[in-house]
Amino acid sequence: MNTALQQRLRTVLHPHEDAVLLVHPMWKWLNAETILPVVVGAFWTFIIYKISADAFAPAWREGQWGVLLFLLPFWLIGGGTLLSPLWKRYRVLHTVYVVTQKRAIVLQPSALLLRPETLTWWLDNQLVKEVTANLDGSGNIVFEYKRVHTKHGYKDVPVGFISVPEVDRVYSILKQQIETGNSPQQIGSEWAIAPAVNPPEPQASWKMMLVFVIIGLGIFLTGAFKSYESYQLMQHGVDTDATVVDMEYRKVKRKQREYPIVQFTDEQGRSHTVTSKQHTCDIEEGFTLPIRYLPHNPAEFYFPSQGAPHKKHLLLTAFGFIWLCISSINCILRYRTAKKESTASSHESE
Repeated sequence: MNTALQQRLRTVLHPHEDAVLLVHPMWKWLNAETILPVVVGAFWTFIIYKISADAFAPAWREGQWGVLLFLLPFWLIGGGTLLSPLWKRYRVLHTVYVVTQKRAIVLQPSALLLRPETLTWWLDNQLVKEVTANLDGSGNIVFEYKRVHTKHGYKDVPVGFISVPEVDRVYSILKQQIETGNSPQQIGSEWAIAPAVNPPEPQASWKMMLVFVIIGLGIFLTGAFKSYESYQLMQHGVDTDATVVDMEYRKVKRKQREYPIVQFTDEQGRSHTVTSKQHTCDIEEGFTLPIRYLPHNPAEFYFPSQGAPHKKHLLLTAFGFIWLCISSINCILRYRTAKKESTASSHESE
């Protein structure tokens, strides 16, 4: 037993209470709770990578830090989802199940901030609700079920000694303590301290989903704005000829890409030298090509021969719209559920 665990036990155990059994839960990599977040996180990260590389790659070169900062939360979500199994593994490896003469105790880090958390139950004949065993000898000793909200409704989640090794042996020791122990009413004054109760299960909050609604709205508005700019460029742009005076080389997605630097004269006779936001592989220095630019912002232009740049912006808009719809519906459903629960609770109190 390490020093940190010894100190933790001293703060949890009551006077004249001794730990009869200490056991750590088992960690398994190959299960749905581990594999699914990795698959979802990898897919999410790939989508954000494609959007970043295809739609916003020029932002890095042109110093558009606002665009890059806008993408940062999405990268954090993808990275957090990918790393969530490591977070869960840390919690499992730092969780301890304790059996004393009077109580069953779970010492574990909290789910969010990894702060120390204690769950405790008095030993009595009604404590164990279910015992399940696996082929490897591990299993669950369930003390209670907590109802949690899911997208399909509610489900009961077992709480107790979960994924405990040698479940038969642990249950035997626990049962022996239940049979020989005293009930809470028979204990002395030193036991009068109320035990730590299980913290309430955090309910799915519509306010949390509102954050995703705002993120989806941001993606949608960004894509819509970019699509509007592309539309303005295609509909109201001025055609002229431009000369390729140089090439800028950038490494995007591990590939060397060429971005032409062109020089042209606008309707007012002013000369402009700007770098294209479209990469190309069939334009060389010295070429003279037709371009279409915005009169009020000549830096915005594209090569009609290379195709309009609106497709990637429409993809971003569609992605944001789908995200916004899904998150909004989820937020509304969670809000209605919370409102019903609040109404039911108020009626019960009356």
